[in-house]
Amino acid sequence: MALNGWTVLITGGTDGIGLATALALAESGARAIITSRHLARAQAVAQAHPGLVPMELDLADSRKLAADFQKIVAAAGPIDAIVANAAARDRRPLGAIQAEDFVALLQTNLVASFELARLASASMIERKRGRLVFISAAGATRARPNNSSYAASKGAIEALVRSLAAELGRHGITANAVAPGFVATATNAKLATDDRFIRLIQEDVALQRRGTPEEIANVVRFLVSDDASYISGQVILVDGGMSASLCPGR
Repeated sequence: MALNGWTVLITGGTDGIGLATALALAESGARAIITSRHLARAQAVAQAHPGLVPMELDLADSRKLAADFQKIVAAAGPIDAIVANAAARDRRPLGAIQAEDFVALLQTNLVASFELARLASASMIERKRGRLVFISAAGATRARPNNSSYAASKGAIEALVRSLAAELGRHGITANAVAPGFVATATNAKLATDDRFIRLIQEDVALQRRGTPEEIANVVRFLVSDDASYISGQVILVDGGMSASLCPGR
């Protein structure tokens, strides 16, 4: 799955699924650019993982995002693939979420991904090749309480993927999404000892365990590679069989 000569930009690439994806891509020969709103954070991660390229990218402000993206291109050259991984989450009940909270979440999870696709696709169209990979979530199609804004943003990402695939395919550009289920990351490490969560995994997930960031990264790497050159407009569920059950928990 060689990616020599490819430059890939990964948002949220400083930890979890994003970092695992950046490392997998770099291992396959790609120039993996990891981004963060705080450049120092990306630099610290790149120092710990030689081969990764740290860059500043602010997803919360579309004007700043566009300016940051142009700086990245000026320094690194055209982007061959985008992995839109960074996301915000709000686990509060519906009544506690204000409209401005929802708009801010959509900016990070949806609008920024749209903007990156728009900005990167211009040179991809000229070069007749490109990959757009978005990280969605199993929760986009499987509802749970206190997840309305996040699920809405991920559902919109999946609709965006299908539209981009239809529009950009004639230019040699593919667009796909990866929808992880429960994945073990540093941010949710405390759940490993939560009895209720352990029971949920055992009842809902066919493989009866959480996935790892590396297992998600491997699917993303495949979609970026030429091995997936005829796959576009798809949402790949990587959820340990959770979505396969008609009656989870029974």
